Amino acid sequence: MKTTDIIGLGIALIITFGYFAYNFFSSRTKHVEKEVVSSNNGVFEKIEEENLNAMVLFGSQTGTAEDFAYRFSTEAKSKYKFANSTEDLDDFDFTDMDKLDPSKLLVFFLATYGEGEPTDNAESFIELIESEDTIFSSGNGVEDRPLANVRYAIFGLGNHTYEHYNAMAKRVDSAMNALGAQRIGPIGLGDDAAGLLEEDYLQWKDEVFPEIAKVYNLKEVREEYKPLYDVIEKPDISSESPTVFLGESSRQQLKGIVSKAPPSPANPFNSTPVVSRELFKNDTRNCLHLELDISGSNMKYQTGDYVSICPMNPSQAVDELLDILGLKDKRNMVVIVKPFNPLDKLPILSPTTYDAVFRYYFEICGIISRQLIFLIAPFAPTDEAKNELTKLGSDKDYFKANVADMHLNLAQVLRRVSSGIPYTKLPFSLLLENLGHLKPRYYSISSSSLSCPDKVHVTAVVDRKEWVDQNHIFYGLTTNYLLAHCLHQNGELTPHPNNLQYTLEGPRQKLTGKIPMFIKRSTFHLAPPEVPIIMVGPGTGIAPFRGFVMERAHLASQGVKVAKTILFYGCRRSDTDFLYKEEWDTYKNLMKDSFELYTAFSREQDQKLYVQHRLLQQSALVNELISAGAWFYICGDAERMAKDVTNALATILTTVEEDGAKRIKSLRDENRFLEDTW
Repeated sequence: MKTTDIIGLGIALIITFGYFAYNFFSSRTKHVEKEVVSSNNGVFEKIEEENLNAMVLFGSQTGTAEDFAYRFSTEAKSKYKFANSTEDLDDFDFTDMDKLDPSKLLVFFLATYGEGEPTDNAESFIELIESEDTIFSSGNGVEDRPLANVRYAIFGLGNHTYEHYNAMAKRVDSAMNALGAQRIGPIGLGDDAAGLLEEDYLQWKDEVFPEIAKVYNLKEVREEYKPLYDVIEKPDISSESPTVFLGESSRQQLKGIVSKAPPSPANPFNSTPVVSRELFKNDTRNCLHLELDISGSNMKYQTGDYVSICPMNPSQAVDELLDILGLKDKRNMVVIVKPFNPLDKLPILSPTTYDAVFRYYFEICGIISRQLIFLIAPFAPTDEAKNELTKLGSDKDYFKANVADMHLNLAQVLRRVSSGIPYTKLPFSLLLENLGHLKPRYYSISSSSLSCPDKVHVTAVVDRKEWVDQNHIFYGLTTNYLLAHCLHQNGELTPHPNNLQYTLEGPRQKLTGKIPMFIKRSTFHLAPPEVPIIMVGPGTGIAPFRGFVMERAHLASQGVKVAKTILFYGCRRSDTDFLYKEEWDTYKNLMKDSFELYTAFSREQDQKLYVQHRLLQQSALVNELISAGAWFYICGDAERMAKDVTNALATILTTVEEDGAKRIKSLRDENRFLEDTW
């Protein structure tokens, strides 16, 4: 073969190889790009691709709004055959929303976080629709009303004790209306502070469903319950199989892969408590102090942030529910859960076990919803039980008196109603569709990020409430879980004071001595050191203020001049529940005259003395500091304490020229009046 032929053949081979290589890598690049795009589809694109009638979208911080969204979605499918999908607001690009036609519906479930702020996953959406320079294409031909073809419904989750009550729902409603969109039905405003969130939701959905049915010509389908999920028992698979979820929060965790994603509910950091102790303990209550190690987590916090604890349900609650459902002997049975409609998302990780479902994945200790009671009624084991469940589920006042007021959970209601006869005919799918997911609980961090950068401190009273006449006790889920960790770490052989047991070793015994947690940002932050501050926090409301004072004391020890730092603290008695009593003199020695502590011990005199009384006694000082630019903080009980303190401050700030309430409004607007209440 000639040299020129060899060269030509070589060039041809290179070109051929290059061609196939280009196509191979090009196709892979396109595939990756397609995956990236599909993970952030436009809302119009999603609805068209899956031929949906509606999308139910949630902006959720703790998971409550998400649970309500799924419940609404489930009922829309089963009751009206209204095809829809439930989605996270953060997963979609809404810039094509103006392409929607009136045959499609958007349903929003929006929680308000902090001082009227959007949840993390709703930030982009609210920024888009409130933008002055709209980017919608106005394809409908109406330039000033680009969303004139869009129809929507909206339910908000808020807390009336905050000034910006349900701000997100109201803001989205206002912005959508300004863009020409048409709301169907009333705006729902759920109030978590009044304990009526469930009833607010039920009232709203009972009003909005008929409106949706009228607009879209839907007929209510009255038929027997049809499950959304196929639950397949697999006795041939061992619960110890490495493919079975036993409480792991993600597929990565199941496979033992260390995720590089920031810690979150789906990817918590398993922290070791380096210190845990009881600050006080008596016959009715006790208070815990824990210090959680976050070194190696890549987590950082600001003083005033929250630590989010991911709890588990106690063994007693799991046993009681499995027993009343007739599943106790099947607790370790492996089950595979599959949606009958492939477009429906699974509510749990699968395969798993009955025990894991109730121990790690669902809320089973909280008050059962009235709607779920009504749905369970047809599957009651006796006619008497069916009639009682129907009454509880349909009569709001009867439900309140016999369930809500006593904080009865699912197992407790079922057992009382049936006298212990198990509900063996109850479809497991019905529970998967309607139970809320087990959510993290937030606690104000009680340490300073400057002095304790690798540890977060938690201060929490262990919750317990007893109804002696009903032989019933309600236990706080997470605080009792933390107490179990405290006892375990200190090697105490005595049983849990509330006789609760927890599988602290966790799934596959990989969590022994560790607490799943992550950091949640807060707007309740410390003012710069040159700004005076006034803090009011009785009981465990002192938690963030301990961090504030600790930080200013640390700065003072570094030679930084700190402004006046005033703390009003209240508890019952100075010798029993005075939190961190031994620390305040240390901070005083470091801060000198910059720090002042005013205490109110409510039960040490004939007439009860509270923090608002101490505040009024120091009216001149408070007025002087507010006039000098001080920030005012309140942390603790929302219903009584926060209102009383706010009223006391209004009295202090009232002058001949100006009303005190208006001055507080000005302080709020300037972000100088901050509340962290519950």
